[in-house]
Amino acid sequence: MKKVSPGCSELIFGSLCAISLIFDVKDGNQRHVAGLWGGIGFNFQQTEANYTTYFNSVDKYAKIAKARGVDVPIANHSTFDNALDKIAALRTSQAGQPHPFVLGAENQQRIFDIQQECAMAGRAKLRTASAAPAAPAAPAR
Repeated sequence: MKKVSPGCSELIFGSLCAISLIFDVKDGNQRHVAGLWGGIGFNFQQTEANYTTYFNSVDKYAKIAKARGVDVPIANHSTFDNALDKIAALRTSQAGQPHPFVLGAENQQRIFDIQQECAMAGRAKLRTASAAPAAPAAPAR
């Protein structure tokens, strides 16, 4: 399933989009569902409307991810989900150890909650800045 989510790339037409995916994966015979959220960073014009759109997109994607049972969160930037460390852990893992990429559906939903909280904090910061009184003019010389 492909979903368009805001946050990563600015298109020629000036709209924000990134691709988010949900797909089946396996660890041996064990089935899991991976969710790649494409809009992990706030790489968009910092406006209240864009933060609201981001929040709403996370909300919509989180509901789909929950319904599909996503238990393997994957970021579109490996530094956000420590993918390189997880790959290194796979090289030394023993049979029966938990798979480093499988964090569970509950943790995936916590990640979405944090993304939404960060979006609302960004929007609140803009609102606070726009409501601040203007600095007084410098005295005439």
